[in-house]
Amino acid sequence: MVTRSIKARIIHSASIFIGFEKVVLSLLLYYIYVLEYNNYYLVTTMFKQIPNRSKGILAFVFLAALYAGTGVVTRNLSHYFTIFQQTYLRTLIAFILGIFFFRKKLHLEKIKKISLSEWLLLTGRSAAMFVFGATLWVKATTITKLANVTFLDALPITATLSFLFLGEKATLKKIFYLAMSFLGVIILSVKDYSSLSSFGYGEFLVAVSGFFFAFRNISRKWHSKLLNDQEITQLMFIFGILMLFTSSLIFGETFIMPKWNWEIIILLFMGGFIMAANLFLTNFGFAHLSAVLGNNILNLEAVFGILFGFLFFGEISSIKELLGGILIVTSVVKMNQLK
Repeated sequence: MVTRSIKARIIHSASIFIGFEKVVLSLLLYYIYVLEYNNYYLVTTMFKQIPNRSKGILAFVFLAALYAGTGVVTRNLSHYFTIFQQTYLRTLIAFILGIFFFRKKLHLEKIKKISLSEWLLLTGRSAAMFVFGATLWVKATTITKLANVTFLDALPITATLSFLFLGEKATLKKIFYLAMSFLGVIILSVKDYSSLSSFGYGEFLVAVSGFFFAFRNISRKWHSKLLNDQEITQLMFIFGILMLFTSSLIFGETFIMPKWNWEIIILLFMGGFIMAANLFLTNFGFAHLSAVLGNNILNLEAVFGILFGFLFFGEISSIKELLGGILIVTSVVKMNQLK
């Protein structure tokens, strides 16, 4: 068992290194209570006491980690399904998982109280995410270098729309830290800079999908207080499934499915889980944090990419890649400290 003095040193060192003191402290408390004392009640109580802003930061950090693995899953599923098929199947699985995980937070009696404007917002956000954003992005990952996808995903589109439509103040410090993070992504992910000059069809699709995802992100602020994040997530899944399935029929996609095997089942389950976590954490994160800070934290996707490469494939990062990662992390920490 870890001694109290060692625990104190771990908490202190981690807080200094990462900069997200409250977030890091919550993760360490989770380790102490669950793994050492197995007391889930204390964990739940502890988590509820964390400020929503810290929870929002943690949500975006998890989102960045999920983004790092999404392209791998969708690219492998493209061998078995069309773009619309794999997207509505992943969305259906995400909806089923949401019913299980969010069941205590879903209140069907609220449906009668939803206003027309709220229904239109749910419909618009669902179309932006599923019909346009997700399908264009998935198509792009099958025909474009993942490094270029990561590069274009880092464009501060959400932050820009936040300045334009949410009235967030565009200070010099915010712009500087966004630029620092973007530069870090370029240094870390781009291997051949000459490839960036050839802006092809796949790169175009990623850029366009970025605008639809950015609309989904900033429009979370326009929801009323009637629905919670879990209810918004599940309703968007319902709209998404219907829209994607209809689009599949319109584009003449066949109902013929491949011969099922464990690889397909595992990939679909992983894709569904990632999508469920993705949409819920997006709704939660952008409800409690500024869109600019959220946009910046999501650039940690590139850092998680090299981290996963080391953990799962033994890939050793170069000095150049480490420099890019340091720039991104520094930018995220510094922007988090802005008032």
